[in-house]
Amino acid sequence: NKTNPLGSGGAVAEEFAEVVKALWSGQYKSIAPKDFKLAMSRFASQFSGYDQQDSQELLAFLLDGLHEDLNSVRDKPYIAEADNSDITDAQAAKISWENHLRRNQSMIVELFQGQFKSTVTCSYCGKKSVTFEAFMYLSLPLRVGRKQCSLSDCLESFTAVEKVSGDDKWYCSNCKKHRTAEKKLDIWKLPPILLIHLKRFYFKGRWRDKLETMVDFPISGLDMRNYIIGPEKRTPYNLYGVSNHYGTMTGGHYTAFCKNSYSKKWHSFDDQVVKETSVGSVKSRAAYILFYTSSEFQPPKLTRNA
Repeated sequence: NKTNPLGSGGAVAEEFAEVVKALWSGQYKSIAPKDFKLAMSRFASQFSGYDQQDSQELLAFLLDGLHEDLNSVRDKPYIAEADNSDITDAQAAKISWENHLRRNQSMIVELFQGQFKSTVTCSYCGKKSVTFEAFMYLSLPLRVGRKQCSLSDCLESFTAVEKVSGDDKWYCSNCKKHRTAEKKLDIWKLPPILLIHLKRFYFKGRWRDKLETMVDFPISGLDMRNYIIGPEKRTPYNLYGVSNHYGTMTGGHYTAFCKNSYSKKWHSFDDQVVKETSVGSVKSRAAYILFYTSSEFQPPKLTRNA
């Protein structure tokens, strides 16, 4: 969709496709995706130059750029905010998702997007507001001060009730004024490919600091059924990639682990150095983004140029 004003005129999708082709061609030990970087910097100017950027931010912009370049909806209709007070959650979720698809249809939506249920309750009168929204990844909090935790601990914190107060008070339509409230975020449904962002960076006073918490996450068989409150459950997820961050905000380094869909073996990626690694090395305190899939990847057919 080269006419989509929210996209890059197809440049991001086209250059990303060239990167994927080169990676799977079998002709190169490593590649330098300069044209892809240029296309991304034109779509999102913060990625121009050579300063270190956040990999989760890059991933978010990349998926958004790919989606808008591939979005088959040419004319996006205006959709008014729905009143869900007199319908069931299942009905509200269905309407919200259908409205989302009226404006967004692409492979990115099909593979990477799920749906949240957000509930805000007025602490004064008990008025509830329920909304549903699409998401691309889960950003899970880590508990400050803990040296180790499990992915389940992070999910429990993510779905815990949060108090809304102070400058963030919620406007209650029943009280006609801003009130202290309780907010709860739940997972209504999950996508086939699940991206989990571990929130290692946080503000400590005026400065951002990093948590070196060791998060224990499953390599295979991640069962999310207990965290999905909607009727559509998912088969267990298997890990296929990890983005790692070493160092601090001012002087960090990124590496990655990825499972080869042909050999089923894990490999480490550190700049231009790629080598086979053990599954035991995949878990570390540097894990920053986890890539899970609920279906087995079908490896592409390799074609080599004569």
